[in-house]
Amino acid sequence: IVGLGGGGLAERAHLAKLSRREERVRDVFVSDIGSFPGGVDPTTDAAMVMGETVIATDYFKSFLAKLRKVFGGELGAYRSLMVRARREAVVQMLEQAKRQGCDAVCNVRLDPADLGGTGVRSRGMTTVAIVATGTAYRRRT
Repeated sequence: IVGLGGGGLAERAHLAKLSRREERVRDVFVSDIGSFPGGVDPTTDAAMVMGETVIATDYFKSFLAKLRKVFGGELGAYRSLMVRARREAVVQMLEQAKRQGCDAVCNVRLDPADLGGTGVRSRGMTTVAIVATGTAYRRRT
């Protein structure tokens, strides 16, 4: 019960904080195109930006996911973990771009990272690590 309540509260608090932070970077243009959209060529203003996060699931969700593995099907607890990690990494990247005075990020890439391999999983803890990278620049106005 403690794991369920504590983990659920922590997840809801993180999601609420993420929503507020996403609102603050909403004006940053984001693209996965490898070049600068619209013919922009900011050779002096371009900079690599990055966000990275590692999020662990609580033991209660890990327990439920293990039960689900027995019967097969989608592991919703792990899917929500991936969504949170992806959102956090992207927000961090966009916040870094804004701190550098940029209003756009192109060539955005999301890469998962394996932290600890089977050693981490064998202790019953599942972690998700995501690295978001992109090229930040100022659009011409």
